Amino acid sequence: FMQVLFVNSHEWFTSHWTYEKLGSGLVVFAAMLTGMQAIVISYFSLPIFLLQLFICFGALVGSVPLATVIGAVLGTLIGVAKLSFTGMLSVATLTGLCAGMGARVGRFGVAIGSILPSVFFLFYDATLPLDSVYFTSIAVGSIVFLTIPNKYSEKVRDKLFPQREEILLARQNWLTEHVTFKLEHFQHFVQFMKELVFERFMTAPIEEAKEVSPMNTCLSCFRYDRCWGAQSNGMDKLMTDWFHMKGVGKDSGIHRVEEQIRYKCVKSTKIFEELETELYRERINGQYFHGKKMIALQLRDMSNHLNQLIAEMKEETISFVSVEKDITQRLKEAHIECFQLDVLSNKPGARKIVCALAPARVNWEEDTTVAERMILPILYDIFE
Repeated sequence: FMQVLFVNSHEWFTSHWTYEKLGSGLVVFAAMLTGMQAIVISYFSLPIFLLQLFICFGALVGSVPLATVIGAVLGTLIGVAKLSFTGMLSVATLTGLCAGMGARVGRFGVAIGSILPSVFFLFYDATLPLDSVYFTSIAVGSIVFLTIPNKYSEKVRDKLFPQREEILLARQNWLTEHVTFKLEHFQHFVQFMKELVFERFMTAPIEEAKEVSPMNTCLSCFRYDRCWGAQSNGMDKLMTDWFHMKGVGKDSGIHRVEEQIRYKCVKSTKIFEELETELYRERINGQYFHGKKMIALQLRDMSNHLNQLIAEMKEETISFVSVEKDITQRLKEAHIECFQLDVLSNKPGARKIVCALAPARVNWEEDTTVAERMILPILYDIFE
């Protein structure tokens, strides 16, 4: 346990605290408390004071789970050392549980919750060593706990439950920047298509309806002058009415106009065929124009949506350049062959960067020299 704690002592301040380290620390701390059982000054016991302070601090940092584990482990180890662990194990475990439950209220909730189990066991089991020395010590421990600055609890909480938000935020910003770049390129294309289609089919004035011209059958008919010439008998008006009735879909009106055309035209069958063909062509052209118009409107809406999306992304994102990409570029400029680089932690003061050098240069002394003389100055320059 001592080896786990103190061989790499610098890691206590730079890296994440694993469960192995926490367990080793509890075992060593329990041994220290056991060895300090004789340190009692008047009504003050140092081991009881430290145990109370440690449980309260654990409740503030990790709430119920951490405080309960600390109380159970320390109570078990101290009880085993005294060969009477059942009673004080219950007291220590419930102290951690109640202190953790009181963490929702704050520091005062932790302090009050840590004292309640001792008061309960004072009346429940008279055989436990809960005397005036014990209560004075836990009271002093609770008071000292209330004076501990928040920055210490925040540091310990960060070591036990590290937050990876800074790396995730950096990668999210890097991804947002690249997505914005792609969207801007696509936006240029949409803008071009909108100007090409929308301006042509939406802003061009609609031409007025043309007058009905004679059909091909009429041009080759011997009665052309009578129907369309100077002696016009109103055939142009009948054809205009026929197109109108077809558009309205009024069967009685269509039948009436067709009867009038048959009465005046000797080639009414061919005339009706040409009229149907012309009507079909106009409808197809109308649908084609309507389709282009809808495409133009959709392109306009897409362009507006992309403009809004890009604006929102630029407002929400923080300008970020990938640290890994920047470091790789700087190493390349320094002629350092690095084929893989990962930033495991970007927290100031505790950054972890893994740099894999080319296999041709795998040599401990050479790699150490390169790292100290070339790579570290580059990293200091980037992260200043």
